[in-house]
Amino acid sequence: MLSDHRALGTKLAEVDIERACQGRTLTDTDDLRSFVSNGSGNLLDIVRKMRVVLEAYCRTTFPSSFQDNDWLGDMVRKIREGGATHPAAALYDELDQINGYSAEYHHDEDNNDTTPDQIDDTELKGYVRRTLRVINALEA
Repeated sequence: MLSDHRALGTKLAEVDIERACQGRTLTDTDDLRSFVSNGSGNLLDIVRKMRVVLEAYCRTTFPSSFQDNDWLGDMVRKIREGGATHPAAALYDELDQINGYSAEYHHDEDNNDTTPDQIDDTELKGYVRRTLRVINALEA
């Protein structure tokens, strides 16, 4: 990457090209893994990334069941309405519980009302692990 240092000229900086090209969902998944491993990341961002990753997973795994504009809550509702015959029925309980936990933070109109210190990081790690298991991105 090139960076402008004004009077000093332009300098080359190292870039992780694989991460830069992998796309939002993979980047968010990596951020979730890092949070589980070492607690890194903004807690509100981690909650929101769980939802984005699950939505992308459901859309790509069950493309005929979910639309591009379906959010996690819509997906949970569609699975519930479809019952045992819905292709994602096996995920219903996990998705419903993760949606219930994360909806409070995702649907907050005024982000200033919720601060990271109001989020229990141990509880959040549990939900992040569950999210990673749903998308088959967590070993053990």
